[in-house]
Amino acid sequence: MYLKIETNEAKKNTIVFIQRKKRDAKADDPESQFTYDVHGHDAWFIDRHFCKTGYFKLFTHKGVIDRTNPYKTEDGKKYNGLPFITLKQSHFHQYVRGLLLNHGKRVEIWSEDKYECLKSASPGNLQEFEELLENDSQTGVVCAIYIKKELNERKIGLAFADTTLRTIGFCSFTDSDQLANLDSTLSQIETKEALVFYQKNDPDSERLKDVLRRSNILETERKKSDFVKKSTLEADICRLTGEERVMNLEFNEEHVANSTQALLDYLELLDDINNYSHYKTKSQQISLFMKLDSTCVSSLNILPPPNDRSKNTSLFGLLNQCVTRPGARLLREWIRQPLTSHSEIEKRLDMVQIFAEENELREEIKELLKKVPDLDKILIRVVKQRVTIEDIVKLYICVQQVPAVKEVMNRVRNEKSFVKDNLYMDLMVHLDSNYADLQSFLQMVISIIDMEATEKHEYRINCKIDAELEKLMNDLNEIISQCDEECKSVENDLNVNELFLEMTKKSVCFKVKKAQANALTGATNYTLIGPQSKSDVKFTNDTLKELAKSYIDILEQYESKSQETLQKIREVVTTFAPAFTQLRETLASIDIFISFASVSVNAAIPYTRPIIRPIDYEEEEIILYDCRHPVVEIQDSVDFKENTCILDRSQHQLHLITGPNMGGKSTFIRQVAINVIMAQIGCFIPAREGSIVTVRDAILSRVGASDSTQRGISTFMAEMLETAALLSTATSKSLIIVDELGRGTSTYDGFGLAYAIIEHLMDSTNAFTLFATHFHELRALIEKFPAICNERMDSKIIDNRLVMLYQIVTDNEEAITENSNSFGIEVAKLADFPIDVIRVAESKAEEIKQLMNTTQLQILEPSTKEVADSQRRAKIHSALSKFYNFNFSDRTLQEIKTFLLDNFNESFH
Repeated sequence: MYLKIETNEAKKNTIVFIQRKKRDAKADDPESQFTYDVHGHDAWFIDRHFCKTGYFKLFTHKGVIDRTNPYKTEDGKKYNGLPFITLKQSHFHQYVRGLLLNHGKRVEIWSEDKYECLKSASPGNLQEFEELLENDSQTGVVCAIYIKKELNERKIGLAFADTTLRTIGFCSFTDSDQLANLDSTLSQIETKEALVFYQKNDPDSERLKDVLRRSNILETERKKSDFVKKSTLEADICRLTGEERVMNLEFNEEHVANSTQALLDYLELLDDINNYSHYKTKSQQISLFMKLDSTCVSSLNILPPPNDRSKNTSLFGLLNQCVTRPGARLLREWIRQPLTSHSEIEKRLDMVQIFAEENELREEIKELLKKVPDLDKILIRVVKQRVTIEDIVKLYICVQQVPAVKEVMNRVRNEKSFVKDNLYMDLMVHLDSNYADLQSFLQMVISIIDMEATEKHEYRINCKIDAELEKLMNDLNEIISQCDEECKSVENDLNVNELFLEMTKKSVCFKVKKAQANALTGATNYTLIGPQSKSDVKFTNDTLKELAKSYIDILEQYESKSQETLQKIREVVTTFAPAFTQLRETLASIDIFISFASVSVNAAIPYTRPIIRPIDYEEEEIILYDCRHPVVEIQDSVDFKENTCILDRSQHQLHLITGPNMGGKSTFIRQVAINVIMAQIGCFIPAREGSIVTVRDAILSRVGASDSTQRGISTFMAEMLETAALLSTATSKSLIIVDELGRGTSTYDGFGLAYAIIEHLMDSTNAFTLFATHFHELRALIEKFPAICNERMDSKIIDNRLVMLYQIVTDNEEAITENSNSFGIEVAKLADFPIDVIRVAESKAEEIKQLMNTTQLQILEPSTKEVADSQRRAKIHSALSKFYNFNFSDRTLQEIKTFLLDNFNESFH
């Protein structure tokens, strides 16, 4: 069976587990019920990424998989049987979590005996495994994509769902051939899985594949017929939301409705009536948020890489001092969606300033929020009517914190807390409203839960709410009392010091330490109960046997009645789900603002509030005084050097940044981008007071092509395609960062391309740009464009050793000669290269230097090679002229590829 699954093309991204029931499984221990086998390629994948032992069991089938027909894994190893691994349940849970959230795999659980799929999940559809994902700050978002072509426009319709937060979203926008808006939107909503249909020989389908694969989004292909709106679609959405109509304007557009239909059918939300009236809809308007595509999110380390739990490697890890899980999840969303509204940014900054200036009150609220459980996960069980008594008690404790939080916030005397229409007053109103909506819940819990037992961490229903339940409890207590009396009688009869009574759902017996078991020798009225442990001996007598029968019978009746009563309680608790959802959003927002304030005031050099200017401000500028990279400066053994960055329209529109390798160019351009992002999510920034940020509509980056070989293209082609996308997407309100463009080709080609691109940016795009390069000769552009400034990362040679100063300084004519070297040999020394390699490099460098300085050169006839080089330069110069005048926004992806291959074909190989 497994080989059929493995050869099925539709299962190529699916890990299949075979569930086997253990022979010695204990009925009262769910963890020991099953083991899980994983075979073939899936076993190899599990071992490579999780077990890392290289050991497999082998299953042989003569003539199919055996010594003469070995099984070959992806690493080339051959096995005389089908490799498989057996996992116990705890490891299975751990691996499933990693497969879904970190590796983008589908997971299926198959029955051993019936050969049917029992459970399945994908990165965007976690419904059947949500209980395994309790402690993760990320959720699974699945998105359906429909591309509609109209004349020269390309309309994109998106419908997306988060089953953990019970949200369905709609989004509609136009896009270029590069699908840049789609890329940034998928990044904004943190899509894990995309529902698509591809058409043969369709450029849009090819580009969509590239966007999804570059973003590590799992592709789930559906039929084109799945993307056709049904007449019942709006009614189906209304069943899920409990509303009479879908009020989102985007939903009325055909391409969005088609996507929504595919999404609903895939998730099968309507098959579970517990979903009815518990979902909410939202509109995703891309103009409200800064565009951050997947390349930018990755290159700026905005979110941590998979499996990285460190707080010191990403912006999210740094800012996430949230004490609630909902707060951490909402923070991921905020970081991916920096605001573009000046007023909304200022409101958030007001909140951060209030909490930054109220140290004691901030810490008080933080302590109160620590008592807030993972509301998202509990609410899943509430909606599914699987909530436990312990969950209900946690919700009760959570609601109890609301008046305490409000009381602390009432003590704030910051002037910004009294400003009309600010977030502070909104949150206070929401706290009042949330608490009022949940008053009846508090009263219900007090009456139905045994609150005294909860103090001992025992969670049970108050039996007084039901006469039959109360009688059964009294009968149980009576039986327990009789068992205790019998235990004392036996203790006296056997003359032992410590005799215990062990009571479980299946048995009641006496237990004595083995050292005192001699007292049972010759006592014919007692019966040993096996198997015995090494330290204790279990036994019973006729009286206890009768009492045990009564106890087990009454306990079964009590538990049955309790479950019946609990189910009624669950139905009532479900009605409070909307109120808890609102409370979750209020507390999560407060948690984030306190986290921002804590990070800001507790930094070695405290962060400051930036001055925010609207996107249409006349004198647009970004001025970051003594700014720092917040993630780099907290690393161990780092003495970070502050640098000032000024971007304006007069002399600093484009920064041409040179300097030695490892001198800090890349860090500098990234820290500017990170500071702008932090400002637009409403956080203080690591810069001196008075720093100014004019809102940007996008941050676009071209800083590497490490995934180019996986995508089947050369590094240089990847650079050019990504640069083409950048040029077609950027506006005058964008911030562009470029790092070492042209590394994937020859020096001459790389220089020419960099030159042409800078000309295009200055003449056509007019975006603020930070351009880090090793081509010092590009400074010649300053004569043509006065708004370009030339800077370099400073360094010095001291005692024949290169010393990096990590300070950005203005470059000038005198400094060019001294600093036109990238100091590659000196960096090699810092990296402890072998001394003989260093000597050869220095010798060759000196030869070249002497050759370049020779003034008396013989005039020779040009060689064949020189003629060829001259012709090549002429060809490149012609191509660069075409590149400069090429209109990327009006060309298809295929036209761009053809242009690049025709004019730079030699560079792609």
